[in-house]
Amino acid sequence: MPGSTVASFKNDLQYYFDDDITVKAYRTQLLPNSPMADPDYASRYQIQVDDQALLTSTSSYSEQDLQEMLWIWTAFDLADGYALLRYVLRYLQWDHGIKATDFVHELSRHCLAYPGEYPAVTWVLRFFPDERYVPGGWAPFYQEIGAFAEHAFGVPRDGPFDTVLKLNELMMPEEGRSLPVDAELAHDVVSYFMDNERQAGRSERPLSSYPVGNIRIGDPYDMCRLNYEEIEQYDNHQVFFELEAPISRMRSNPSFVQSRAEMVEAVSERAT
Repeated sequence: MPGSTVASFKNDLQYYFDDDITVKAYRTQLLPNSPMADPDYASRYQIQVDDQALLTSTSSYSEQDLQEMLWIWTAFDLADGYALLRYVLRYLQWDHGIKATDFVHELSRHCLAYPGEYPAVTWVLRFFPDERYVPGGWAPFYQEIGAFAEHAFGVPRDGPFDTVLKLNELMMPEEGRSLPVDAELAHDVVSYFMDNERQAGRSERPLSSYPVGNIRIGDPYDMCRLNYEEIEQYDNHQVFFELEAPISRMRSNPSFVQSRAEMVEAVSERAT
């Protein structure tokens, strides 16, 4: 919107992240006969638009600023909306004081400038929204996230951080996985995340103080068997990609459940 800046956009995303609220961001479109289309308003805020009437710059942000905000949004949506870094970001913020939006901003900026340094992460930022898979599996992606956090923010690759990286990897759907599964991790991540969520991320107890623990991960909607190229989800401001566990985000039933039932019925009819 006119008046937005890169800093204010990050603050907005951070506000919702801290309250664990799913957020969607859309570019502003100038509609005919709207107050924003009034010549005096457009002149006051120096509004410029493209051929689709989408705002490209205003008095508070340039075209370059807009592109930066779009890159931040892409990284944030993948990290928190799709949950690719849902647990990593919370651990980094709670235990190391690194704001989630600062991490995704620096990650997007670095991969844009040096795409070959973290190839798996760069591929995800560029192609995952359409493809929804990672070539070579998830392990290289999380190894690169760990390396980036150590390089850019000085986060040590110790037991707690490796535990969270492994947790986030386990929560990602991947073809061929057999679920549900009970996984033992070096620290009790279930208690850690529940404790922090109850206290709005203000717990003074770091993950390193939690003993060994188990987490049960399920796949009630067959996420590991869905063909995402054939699945269409209605945009209800929820993303359904993360697997299910006691600490996964609360959400309604995904809209592709009925689609899957219809697919199974169609396959059965063809077989008979």
